[in-house]
Amino acid sequence: MGYDGTTMTSICIFEDADWQALRPITDIRPFFTITIGGATAIERIQDAFPNTPLFLNCRPGLSDTVRELKPELKVNPEKIWGLTIFINGRVLMTQSLAAVIQRATTHPATTLITHNHTLVALITSSPELSKIPLNTQLTSAEMIDQLSSSPSTQYDCDIIKAPWDVGRLLGAAIGDTTTRTQMGTIQGSLSPTTVLYNDAAIHVGPETIIEDFVVLDARSGPIIIADNVIIESHSRIVGPTFIGDHSQILGGKIRGCSIGPWCKISGEVSNTIFAGYSNKSHDGFWGNSYVGHWVNIGAGSITSNLKNTYGTVQLHYNGIATDSGQQFLGSIVGDHCKLGIGTHLNTGTIIGTGSSIVGTTIHPKWIPNFSWGTADKYHHTDITKFLSTTQRVYSRRRLSLSASETTVLQTLHTSGFVQ
Repeated sequence: MGYDGTTMTSICIFEDADWQALRPITDIRPFFTITIGGATAIERIQDAFPNTPLFLNCRPGLSDTVRELKPELKVNPEKIWGLTIFINGRVLMTQSLAAVIQRATTHPATTLITHNHTLVALITSSPELSKIPLNTQLTSAEMIDQLSSSPSTQYDCDIIKAPWDVGRLLGAAIGDTTTRTQMGTIQGSLSPTTVLYNDAAIHVGPETIIEDFVVLDARSGPIIIADNVIIESHSRIVGPTFIGDHSQILGGKIRGCSIGPWCKISGEVSNTIFAGYSNKSHDGFWGNSYVGHWVNIGAGSITSNLKNTYGTVQLHYNGIATDSGQQFLGSIVGDHCKLGIGTHLNTGTIIGTGSSIVGTTIHPKWIPNFSWGTADKYHHTDITKFLSTTQRVYSRRRLSLSASETTVLQTLHTSGFVQ
């Protein structure tokens, strides 16, 4: 894909400094690479603008990792030419938003599209490209201020501004995925005892196996089950739910979730996102939560998602209390975390990247990155042992921990440990 020539239109999906408000979800990967409801932001934007050259802009420290994830795309190019559509990687792209952006490309001047002081998209061309601040230390507000002389359009859209927004927008994300999925299609193998409610809102992909006495209930929302999935006997799946490639549902109640790819899930789970390669293979309730990549949740581990007062849930990040405004909110678990058997978590618990926690005492609501230990005492994880364990975990999926991933994890580990 080339970017030379002054008349070519291209798209840049960018990561602004507000990625920090989404930690630990974005500690080691840009948000636009995370699958939510069946697609990443990159995939949604590619579908909305087919045949348009696309490149990515992210923190310099993550550029090599992103190149490994998306080798077909340019990452952090030094020069940009022609008409360029800059789209915030935290935006949930829809057909209606794509139409607004497309109309803006017909204007001769640089045009901003914003939502509540957040930059959604920016359309501009040479020579004005030299003014675009692709430095991810700038927030949306600063970027808008630098381009304040340009025409601006307010547009009401969905954009991720905090970790709990991910779950709040899950239904919309799955609904958007149905527009690109052949609903009402069963391509896999269903047992004769499988029960389908509202089968027109159900999709089952090729090579998927659904065993005896499974219920797929799409009366409250669509159910999309991707390819090579196994749904074991006595599972109940309630929409809106997406289950990604090569995932397994090992029994239990799954309601309003985004799972996979390559996840193993059992027990009672509602309104929860499992980003990929994560396991919850045993009983235990998880609700209104985000579980990152490569997480293992031990048997009987649970999270609360509702306060006894029925009030809104507060979170604590680095000692700062924040009201989520959500009545239902469970836990936010960063990548590469491990929870021992019987782990108990309170509403609004944040578990930092690379942490391994054990014990049946309820853990505090803020657990720093690379914590290891029980609720009364955490230690800073030994990075050498952590990387060795991570490589063993990867090898179980016939994968290897790359040099770039290792560097990102080492850098995060040395950034500090604060209890």
